[in-house]
Amino acid sequence: MKYFLLLSLTLLIGCSDLDRKTINLPEKIRNLPVGIEVKHSVDTAYASLNDTLSRWGKYKWSYATTVSTMDKELRIIEFGGLIEENNSWVERTIRSRPFNNREFEKWYGAPDGVLKTGKEYTDNNNWSMSNNLGNRESKVVWYFIGVDKEGKKFVGYELITNKPELK
Repeated sequence: MKYFLLLSLTLLIGCSDLDRKTINLPEKIRNLPVGIEVKHSVDTAYASLNDTLSRWGKYKWSYATTVSTMDKELRIIEFGGLIEENNSWVERTIRSRPFNNREFEKWYGAPDGVLKTGKEYTDNNNWSMSNNLGNRESKVVWYFIGVDKEGKKFVGYELITNKPELK
């Protein structure tokens, strides 16, 4: 069963829309081994009018993001969002920096920001915002970097497409 699960995960990662060989991921992500599974509640998000955090934008694309470790306990040390611009990925967050372990702990409910094996951690309030809908889809990658007990880094990431249409 474990072999089947490992083969399924390998196929899933290998067939992902986000193939690290064909897109220009930032070096800090591209060269790390994959050890974190990242899933969004939808592959494609549609805009809604933002009535809560107007300073971040008039339109909001909402979704949940769930992360889990693939085979060993990992402490998240960094995570963030990348937006595709001119065929490369630009880091963009509300804090103008990557998020840290304490933010992961708070938003994902993971004590000490640690991914335990066999558990999933979800931020049900993940989003992208903009002051205009634009005229084309935007691509966003959420990435997570974690370290094991020996200090070895692992990464996980997943793409979400934001449609320039109101739902």
